[in-house]
Amino acid sequence: MILTVALAFFLVFMFQTIGGIMIGNILYYIVLMRTIFLRRSVRIKRSPIRNGFLVCFVSWSLLSTVLFALERSAFDGRNAIQFIFTMQYLVFVVDIEIDSKLLEEWLFRFSVMLSIVIIALYLFTGEFQYFSSLFTTRRLWAQNFVPGWPNTTAIPLIIGLWLGMKKNCSRIFRILMITALVLTSSRVAMLGILAIYMHRFFLVSGGKLLKWFMFTPIIFGFSFLYDHFLSFLNLTIPSLAYRLSVIYDRQDILRVTMKYVSERPLLGYGGNSLDQLNLFFGNISLYGIDWGHTHNWVLEMLLRYGTIGLVLFSAFMIISLLEIIDTQRKFMFGLLLLLGLFQTYLRNFNVLFLMFFLTMKSNESSLLENKEAIFQYSYPIEANNSRRFFR
Repeated sequence: MILTVALAFFLVFMFQTIGGIMIGNILYYIVLMRTIFLRRSVRIKRSPIRNGFLVCFVSWSLLSTVLFALERSAFDGRNAIQFIFTMQYLVFVVDIEIDSKLLEEWLFRFSVMLSIVIIALYLFTGEFQYFSSLFTTRRLWAQNFVPGWPNTTAIPLIIGLWLGMKKNCSRIFRILMITALVLTSSRVAMLGILAIYMHRFFLVSGGKLLKWFMFTPIIFGFSFLYDHFLSFLNLTIPSLAYRLSVIYDRQDILRVTMKYVSERPLLGYGGNSLDQLNLFFGNISLYGIDWGHTHNWVLEMLLRYGTIGLVLFSAFMIISLLEIIDTQRKFMFGLLLLLGLFQTYLRNFNVLFLMFFLTMKSNESSLLENKEAIFQYSYPIEANNSRRFFR
């Protein structure tokens, strides 16, 4: 139980050790080693097609890395580190012993706690006095206090908001998380809030087609009046209006990425992203900005490992999505894939593990499926007997 709670805490509070390794990542390997010790074996989840795509993707990534390094005569520690990051996706196929129900409960609790911390910091540091510039010059106001600020911090809060909606928890907790998400100033946070409430609307409407038809003109109407909406925001919260309308950065990143991809469309650049390519070939941004990475998992995989690598990885993720039985978890997994189009979340272990969590059975520990294990161990699942904190 203690290990599960600790893992939940560091999945929400994304603290790192020296070298940028997530503490959540370290705890995962402790859970994995414990699982191997108990079972006397490593169990791979049964999904031959998905697992096959992963093996092919990892193999292709290794080939791309070696070939590019040979061409540039540049073998260094970075090559190994990037390949290790690629190996992280094994988290989706290796079965571990963990109580998913207990993990879910503590993910929600710590998401509420993180929300309270963010709101308290915003008040006690006096940042509320500069609300008019929250979405522009003051975006990084909490980077010295909250790990992953501002964009990555939003992901566990979005997960927490979804869990709160799923469990019909008190509106107070939802309001806390929505407030904290807004204070991150992240566009991903805004999109996450909107997507979760739209999904909630469709769930509530069920088979009542009238509500679906009523919602459609709202979408078209909002699209048509978007410019007027931005004008209104420009008068009330100009920094938010700017944040929602700025696209020059993504356009330039797309142009730079496709320029590189056109030179190596199949093989890619051996795991290197824009920061390294700028060192190799010079900065080709229209604005002279070193973008660091593509802020988009599709472009990132295309740049790193070429078209073939992107196809293999996309197939792996899509099959992982389709194999989720629980429709609400499937929605959340798909939402994280969508949000990954705006940040390189699929390179972050904590986000990957949260996605893996969504692929787990919702109410049972994998201990209940261990009939084939060489070494069998069982204990009472504490989550079923514990009192729930937030109702």
